[in-house]
Amino acid sequence: MKSSPKATLANALEVRGLTADFRCATWDRVLVLVWHNQVTLENLATLSSIARAFTQSRSGPLSCLTVVEAKSPPPGDKVRWRYAAFHRELSDRVQLQVVVAEGSVFRSALVRSIGVALSTICPKSLPFKFVSSVDEGALLIQPHLSEPKDGAQGLRLAIKELREKALV
Repeated sequence: MKSSPKATLANALEVRGLTADFRCATWDRVLVLVWHNQVTLENLATLSSIARAFTQSRSGPLSCLTVVEAKSPPPGDKVRWRYAAFHRELSDRVQLQVVVAEGSVFRSALVRSIGVALSTICPKSLPFKFVSSVDEGALLIQPHLSEPKDGAQGLRLAIKELREKALV
């Protein structure tokens, strides 16, 4: 696979977690999460540590792009509360949170409703945006990157690279 210089040089993908349930990486000022299977309390504990390290290692405002794959089941009540706490932890540093809901229109509506519920649980309003493709999500985040010109393409390539690494 030939990669864009943005994905491999200036904004190298840093894989931070690969499990059967989720994939996590950072790229430029973006925390990238891909939920592949069940969101669990253990996953969220790991993710909190990763996010804390990321926010402490970067200056300036950050973004988060979460991809919820079509076969990832909805989280239970306890997990939703912990997920809301995770987003509260990020709220001071994250200026934009984009959620990509993959799958059918019904599935997208389910993911959006859970996301809206999470944002209402949080005491501070979180800037969630919901989209149906990684392309749309990358375009929303592009203006917030350290080098916005052509950044959406680099972010798309980084997400593709993260997904491929998880399959190895």
